[in-house]
Amino acid sequence: KNQTIIDSKWVFRQKMNNDVAIKRARLVARGFMEDTSDLSGSDLYAPVARMSTLRLLLAIAVEENLLFYQYDVKAAFLCGYLDRPVFMKPPKGLVVPTGHVCKLVKSLYGLKSAPKTWNTTLNEQLLTMGLLR
Repeated sequence: KNQTIIDSKWVFRQKMNNDVAIKRARLVARGFMEDTSDLSGSDLYAPVARMSTLRLLLAIAVEENLLFYQYDVKAAFLCGYLDRPVFMKPPKGLVVPTGHVCKLVKSLYGLKSAPKTWNTTLNEQLLTMGLLR
């Protein structure tokens, strides 16, 4: 088929923790190669709260003596399922037959659509929990 095949790269990081080296590797898509010509801006846009909105919510929580929780979802961009086919060259170190590529099922760091995909996944999960938007 006539699909754009994006490239990927490994990003390595070493962190010292109590004189012990912790090594981490992350596979990142080179998203600038992603063909998004069939997508509109709203298909790539993920909402972000303004700092003034966050300050207002915190002020109301303090005034009303409410509890306020903050959560961090580890590897959030990796949790979203893609709603369209995205193909990627196999990363270095992965042995596959010549001419084969990887079809991504879930989002990957570096994809242009990763923020929107994560936001859609989170929104759907919150709605199934009975929360309203």
